[in-house]
Amino acid sequence: MTYEQQVFVSCAIQNGVSWAFVGCFGGQLTAHELEKCIDQGIGGDDGCFGNNDTAVRTARDGWKDITEGTGDSSDLFGGDGFTGQTLEDARTWLGL
Repeated sequence: MTYEQQVFVSCAIQNGVSWAFVGCFGGQLTAHELEKCIDQGIGGDDGCFGNNDTAVRTARDGWKDITEGTGDSSDLFGGDGFTGQTLEDARTWLGL
């Protein structure tokens, strides 16, 4: 079993279906990730909040936007990013 599965089973056995289970499971996974941050750094294959974690991607993309300027894939300013696509979808839906 993976670490996450072991924590899930352990917390479920100890707490059943309850808010205590949520606290146990979320707390242990968060503590584990934070330990990985200290030991192995942030992002990467072995670091905390892996390469595809939302927080890591947002920080990496934000830093890239600051240091290299925004590109088409920038979530905030780029035409291919989330904001650009949302505005384009709205424009198309409105028939503009």
